[in-house]
Amino acid sequence: MNNSQGGAILKYDKKTAGKIMTKDVPVVGIDETIGGIEKLIVKKADSLASINYVYVINRRNKLAGVASIKEVFRQKKRQKIVDIMTTELIVVRSSTDQEKVAYRALKNNLKAMPVVDKNGVFLGVVQSDDILRVLHEENEEDAWRMIGVVKPEGDFDNVMNLSVFTSFAHRFPWLFVGILGGLLIAKIIGIFEKTISSNIILIVFIPLVTYIASAVSTQMSTFIIRDLALDNGFRFWRYFFKNFMVVFLIAIFSAFSFFSLDMILYKNLHIGIILSVAIFTSIISALFTGLIIPFVLSKMKVDPANASGPFGTIMQDTLSVTIYFLVISCML
Repeated sequence: MNNSQGGAILKYDKKTAGKIMTKDVPVVGIDETIGGIEKLIVKKADSLASINYVYVINRRNKLAGVASIKEVFRQKKRQKIVDIMTTELIVVRSSTDQEKVAYRALKNNLKAMPVVDKNGVFLGVVQSDDILRVLHEENEEDAWRMIGVVKPEGDFDNVMNLSVFTSFAHRFPWLFVGILGGLLIAKIIGIFEKTISSNIILIVFIPLVTYIASAVSTQMSTFIIRDLALDNGFRFWRYFFKNFMVVFLIAIFSAFSFFSLDMILYKNLHIGIILSVAIFTSIISALFTGLIIPFVLSKMKVDPANASGPFGTIMQDTLSVTIYFLVISCML
């Protein structure tokens, strides 16, 4: 039996399991013998894209089991495949994002990932070469995004292969967003000019407040982007409350540390309290940019990594500066 039983070739979305799968794999019926499988593999060896596993389907073309090719050739020829196949199946849907396919394959130590439709009908396999290619592409794409570079189509492994204009066009957009964000922050500081005119020393601590909150936000966004890709049973509220407890502890210890350092270096109780409250509140606000925004983007079918990098940094910096000066206004 060949693997054409999946029906007509469908048009799948880009970067999905259906788009990158192959149908050229050993597929047999549930009553097939080991001898029959060996003959099939020898006969079709040249046309098979992957022979890591033999895929067993039932009469409804649903995937019933999988057996490694190594295990198949260890058995007697008259034994049936149903006796040795694994029925605890790890599969993906044809609509599953290719990044999730690759990570699931790695997590479960699989050389190939079976693809089925919503009814469990076997469609094909994402083979090891494609899994490695996807991992490379996705990691490279995320790396470019983290530093604010829009990856162009084609060769980007060596900037010498790109024209000056192309390099400029793919670096400047997010930097321009940073410029706009910086102007917005300057405007916010200007609004509170009268408030801080009598306490100029408070301006010195702006980089401190923005850095610590942005660092916490970056940590969280990195974790949730990875976990969204790996965990199909992602439960947001459980994830949120666990991270909230972690961030709360970070905020408490950071606020206490900065208060203690202020008392040692400046011996100004009022500034120490203002700084501690601002640090605490800014770190808590990082839950919004580092956790909530990536999750919302994933629900909107937008890559959550878009919330990281320069965009996420400028959002958190703006939020932190606003919080800092609101705290100053309330406590002075």
